[in-house]
Amino acid sequence: MGADLSRVRFDARSDHAGVILQQGRVLLDADWNELVAINDRRMRAAAVDFMSPGPDPAFSSIVAVPKTTPDAFKLSFAAGKLMIGRGRMYVDGLVAENHGVGAPEWRHMLEDVIGAADTPYDAQPYLPVTPAVPGTGTYLAYLDVWQREVTPLEQPDLVEPALGVDTTARTQVAWAVRLHEVDGPGAAVCSTPDSGIAGWPEVVAPSGARLSVGTIPVDDDDDPCALPPSGGYRGLENQTYRVEVHAAGGLGTATFKWSRDNASVASPVVEVLSGGVGVRPASLGRDSVLRFADGDWVEITDDPNVAFEKTNIALLVGARPRAKGMERSDLLEANGGIFKPQGEA
Repeated sequence: MGADLSRVRFDARSDHAGVILQQGRVLLDADWNELVAINDRRMRAAAVDFMSPGPDPAFSSIVAVPKTTPDAFKLSFAAGKLMIGRGRMYVDGLVAENHGVGAPEWRHMLEDVIGAADTPYDAQPYLPVTPAVPGTGTYLAYLDVWQREVTPLEQPDLVEPALGVDTTARTQVAWAVRLHEVDGPGAAVCSTPDSGIAGWPEVVAPSGARLSVGTIPVDDDDDPCALPPSGGYRGLENQTYRVEVHAAGGLGTATFKWSRDNASVASPVVEVLSGGVGVRPASLGRDSVLRFADGDWVEITDDPNVAFEKTNIALLVGARPRAKGMERSDLLEANGGIFKPQGEA
């Protein structure tokens, strides 16, 4: 789900250092968000500039572990389980922090609470469905760090109780320790350049997606009550168009979806109707505009990474029924494919 934004206009090439409010003017979400983006880039740039040993074309990222948490994301084995060390690591200026698990411990330096134990590989907070640690082979463990938007669907307490609506969203730094198979022992060491690790350049390559937009001439409608295209947009709210590409390719091959409201119209599904012919959302929308309407295309996700995020207890009820002529072993295999990923999540 995305936040309900009017527009995104931050551009680092403008060299803006801040945002100045003027008296008697309306404060817009775009102004506030641009200030946040300016400060975020400044902090990331400072982290990269002062912690980096210098640019190296052989490596795609700048990574630093502070002296205050020297064992951050250090991998170890305990009781046969792969463990991830507590602490902070800076990746291209983003601060990834492993808070640990177990009994809470108070830290005076930052006046916060962390867990008393390192985090198990299969209990990562932002990777609900964790691939099993392979029993054989040689693997490169790496830290994947990214930013994401958090809305009331992911964090319900963002709804202000006094108003009954959400007034803001959040950005969050998420991380995951992942495994990448390499050719064998010694195939990847700290000094190995990115290009020297089989399959690694494809893992770290930036997205090649590009979007080109334009307008096409449209004849004015003969209906005097219909506004001509030349009349421009007359809506009451700005609209941020969001395009998500699922499969690349040319015309007729590429698949994508788009939203004119930054995909901010979303709702949890509270019931799947009989036979799976429909679902009942918790809400149809905020108002007569930002809502689900007849004729809309709606995306429904059952991705365990989304559905079970931040869930402590989940009850799995029901199973696929046994079809006519279906062997019991086939039924178990089919249901295993359904329940296994959800159980791991």
